[in-house]
Amino acid sequence: MDARFKNSLTKGYEPLIPTLELPDLKDRHVLAVAVHVKAKYIVTFNLDDFPQDVLQPYGIEALSPDEFVGRLIQIDPKRIIQAVKNHRLSLTRPSKTVDAYLATLEKRGLFKTVVFLRRYLAGTPVPVACSTGVPAKFYGITTL
Repeated sequence: MDARFKNSLTKGYEPLIPTLELPDLKDRHVLAVAVHVKAKYIVTFNLDDFPQDVLQPYGIEALSPDEFVGRLIQIDPKRIIQAVKNHRLSLTRPSKTVDAYLATLEKRGLFKTVVFLRRYLAGTPVPVACSTGVPAKFYGITTL
């Protein structure tokens, strides 16, 4: 990764690992990095191994990928829609239709994200819990 994105690797977190307790000791390095870089979130499908009572003293919250994307949608829906479009179009082996792409997101557990994107594509307002409630045509992006 560092070859592609300079300075993207975190160093210096290793001494924290033995000081941390998690249900799965093999996950301690993840929390150590998060503590070291003062992250607000750990994004994981494995929420059971990152209990909130353990993370809370460090000011860290564990979120599912779907919840994390939902929060990003609330902050800047247009940017997220554009990022989704860019990601789908970057897939070339194989490429994916919009429906196939959304099906893949759904299979990966991003159910709320897919609901938001399907409503966006249909041009219908999105529930406030998923986004800003602004109709899709406002964003000026007509397809993914």
